[in-house]
Amino acid sequence: MQPADGPEIVQLAYFVPDIKQAAERWAKHLGAGPFFIAEHIPLDAVRLDGAPAALDHSSAYGWWGRVMVELVQQNGDDPSVFSDRAWGLHHTAYFAPELSTELARLEARGFPTRMTARAGQVKFAFADANSILGHYFEIYEDEPGLRRFYAMVEAASQGWDGSEPLRPMERSR
Repeated sequence: MQPADGPEIVQLAYFVPDIKQAAERWAKHLGAGPFFIAEHIPLDAVRLDGAPAALDHSSAYGWWGRVMVELVQQNGDDPSVFSDRAWGLHHTAYFAPELSTELARLEARGFPTRMTARAGQVKFAFADANSILGHYFEIYEDEPGLRRFYAMVEAASQGWDGSEPLRPMERSR
């Protein structure tokens, strides 16, 4: 049996109660990092299950092996894809050439779209794969600025000596 062609997973994301504490643990125990901290990331055009919504969250972005690790905390209790979730793996992420086409493909395979939003120029969505995988897919519409952000986080990890594991971000993704 041939394995199915699938997307290249570029990120593992964990839902955590405190991104700074989690990032320090990842750096200390796993050597991941350094982590770039983005607090209260501004989002536009947020929709949850097709209805207008809001999501106030903060994230820490670091590198571990060949993949980005995102640590996410929700700020507040608005309904979201993070509501009523246990701490731990929340989603895997990948790039798609065109977001609506990829979401339609996933819907046809039984993975409904739960949330869509935009962060700056980056359009993204969460498709629900919980019934099969126990987590969501986050799909990014491929965008050069986001690719540069990934490259910056990966480059910071090259030869990193473990110092300054938490670094503030000057801009959100």
